[in-house]
Amino acid sequence: MELFYRKKWLNYFVLTELLSAVIDRRTSRFTVNIIINDTKYKAYLCNTGKLSQLLVKGKKACCLKNSKGIRLLAVKDYDKGALVDTYYQMKSFEKAINVSIIPWLEKCSISRRNPKLGNSVMDYLLICNGNKVYVELKSAILRLNTHIASYPDTVSLRRHVSELIKHVMLGGKAMVIFVAALPYVNSFKPNSEVDPLLASLIKQLLDEGVIVKAINEYFEPKSKCIMLDNYDLKFII
Repeated sequence: MELFYRKKWLNYFVLTELLSAVIDRRTSRFTVNIIINDTKYKAYLCNTGKLSQLLVKGKKACCLKNSKGIRLLAVKDYDKGALVDTYYQMKSFEKAINVSIIPWLEKCSISRRNPKLGNSVMDYLLICNGNKVYVELKSAILRLNTHIASYPDTVSLRRHVSELIKHVMLGGKAMVIFVAALPYVNSFKPNSEVDPLLASLIKQLLDEGVIVKAINEYFEPKSKCIMLDNYDLKFII
């Protein structure tokens, strides 16, 4: 695979060894049956969300093949792909930081992955303008309507969010970044119907000074790349 960068806000993450498939059914938390050329295979699913809008029998999908087997990368959404694989959501986010493509992160660099904070393990420790900033990345792959992405699609673990609030109240710095991995969205809204407590905690994050942002990326099947389309989605509370 190869990473490419273009000015403005498009981040190209080009992938090879891609397979066209059709969704059959989810078989476990981390596996989904797919069909390729009338043959059924088991694909690894790197996403613990319900994904009920996407893992629908008959939906077209794109998979990656490597020495370990097949993994589900994206599911067709409109004429593009919803990027369901959270590993590649994170890898493209890392690339965006490394090439300084996101203005509000341009003074940041990745110091450590999976740093411990209190009793939790966060996704990143960034250094921004000389300050340590703990970051939690969340995969927002639920569509509330045509243009609004949301999180979560099931009751979520809230420990990380509570840990960040505590850290900031003690004088630290933190960010929560929602990756809206769907095409054609222009805003993000916490899913208060599924998890009202988490929505309340997100409001508390903002009140305590935690930076809460949402970015938009998706899979572009024609060019076989992950595109960072909007680095600052409208945030609806």
